[in-house]
Amino acid sequence: MRVWQNFLGIINKLEKEISSSTFFIVKVRSSSKIPDFFQVRDQNFVLQGYYRLDRPFKDYKKFSLEGKEDAFLEFLSKTPFGVLKRLAL
Repeated sequence: MRVWQNFLGIINKLEKEISSSTFFIVKVRSSSKIPDFFQVRDQNFVLQGYYRLDRPFKDYKKFSLEGKEDAFLEFLSKTPFGVLKRLAL
């Protein structure tokens, strides 16, 4: 019984970790005067940051994307404008 409770406790911790590191991306096409950008939102859809598409993204560590830079850039290029997508790399 105790082993089962420990196992459930570990599973709950993992679920919290996974859900706390879930981010969503939405690319926004702007007008001629304002450049295109993308938004990063957390699991509660709270805005965590917005970044221009034509400038290098530097906050890889903030969003746990270290070592996944190329995959992230590919994800951004394949994501259509105006569509909210879960960031899964």
